[in-house]
Amino acid sequence: MYRIINENIDSLLLKEGIKHFKDYYYLLDTLQKVNVAENMEYQRKYTGFWVMGRLSKKYYKKYFELLETNKKNKNISLDCVVKELNTIDGKIQFSFSSKLIHMINNDKPIYDSKISTFYKLPQWTTGDYDVRVNKINKIYDFLLKEDKRIKDNMLLDLSIDKVRKHYDLGEVFTDEKVIDSIIWMFINYSESGIGVVKYK
Repeated sequence: MYRIINENIDSLLLKEGIKHFKDYYYLLDTLQKVNVAENMEYQRKYTGFWVMGRLSKKYYKKYFELLETNKKNKNISLDCVVKELNTIDGKIQFSFSSKLIHMINNDKPIYDSKISTFYKLPQWTTGDYDVRVNKINKIYDFLLKEDKRIKDNMLLDLSIDKVRKHYDLGEVFTDEKVIDSIIWMFINYSESGIGVVKYK
């Protein structure tokens, strides 16, 4: 599949805009400059970028308090974030938890529906709390190892280089984030009904 991405990367770059990277840069750059637990402009842009809709005010409050308190804690764990946020509404928000961790440590992977689709990841939403947490930890561990495998074996180097050059991305954009964005663009492109993925 990575070969197919590399073969279609030029088409992806023609289709996708630069706004995604500009918005991401703003969130990273501003994170350390404001109190994100109180800055409503930051929260508005953050929830818009990560598509965090239909959550309670209590959840948003706890989420941004957790992000503010830990924004310098590179070792924050998935278990910790999930447990803290689960106390609000009794729901496990795997995707939003992974995004919070990534904002703090940009070398960490992101889980969302497009990543799940790309890797055909198992369903994790059934079972009691411990069962679900065990499932998401296994998925997260897979994503960590797969990111490392991609980099170690240079599986997406061609696409990573083209994306970095096309959008003039600086060092603030880690390979993990670029990989996530490439997969996101690829799935979006292939599912849009407009993109035609070429198999050479």
